[in-house]
Amino acid sequence: PSAAPGARGGTTRQIDATIKTKSGRTLPAPVESHTLVWSTLDPAVVTVDATGLLAAQGVGATRVVVAHREGVWSDTVDVRVVPVPVRSVVV
Repeated sequence: PSAAPGARGGTTRQIDATIKTKSGRTLPAPVESHTLVWSTLDPAVVTVDATGLLAAQGVGATRVVVAHREGVWSDTVDVRVVPVPVRSVVV
């Protein structure tokens, strides 16, 4: 999987995965979308939907897992959500 580093709280980031055969041939996108299952180890930090869209929930670090639906293989990406500094608050 690939993702932009250090998404800030309240933002979303799309991550993706590419399925390749043992010979290195990339499978077409429709096959990918029907066979991948995304999950997160800590949904208090980030949630992930069925398309790989991450949504920051709180500051911290977690790991996102993408797996083949039949459990043939899986891969992970580490995700970190950082606080956004506030310069001022106007009321």
